[in-house]
Amino acid sequence: KSVAWAITPATVAVPALSNKSKTYNGSAQSPTVSPYDSNLVEVTGTTTATNAGSYTVTFHLLNPNVTWADETTADKTDTWEIAKAAGSLTLSKNSVSLDTTTTSDTVTVTRVGDGAITAVSSDTSYATVSVSGDTVTITGVATGSATVTISVGEGTNYFAPTSQTVSVSVQFIPSLNDATW
Repeated sequence: KSVAWAITPATVAVPALSNKSKTYNGSAQSPTVSPYDSNLVEVTGTTTATNAGSYTVTFHLLNPNVTWADETTADKTDTWEIAKAAGSLTLSKNSVSLDTTTTSDTVTVTRVGDGAITAVSSDTSYATVSVSGDTVTITGVATGSATVTISVGEGTNYFAPTSQTVSVSVQFIPSLNDATW
């Protein structure tokens, strides 16, 4: 007489990630992984990160005699993210007066992150701008006024902050050499 018998594989619940939405804070962060038996399940992928981004965690069965609760054996994945933080922008001054003796001036930009700094003059016939590092140089061209808009782009870990403006007044005194007699 024969008896039919079968060994049913053990099952294990798929670990789950919780606390999956973070915001950049400059420190290493991790989601919470639900309890699991490390003898049966291996957790790989990115379980800790610092920079903003989307990350994947993979759950892999270590024992061929074990299946997931859904009776499958393929690796399972879950994702978590670190969102960008709010950007900030501060200027060393919000107005510049240029004249014959002071034909240019600088504005220092303070920002968080690595977003690109840009500057645009509302009227380049009165004032031009250039950017080098975190310094914006404003140069007078002719008597008049302009507004310089300074912006910081979105960076690796910060969103672009609201642009700021600098009022520029240029007052060049005509040279006596320019006078007609």
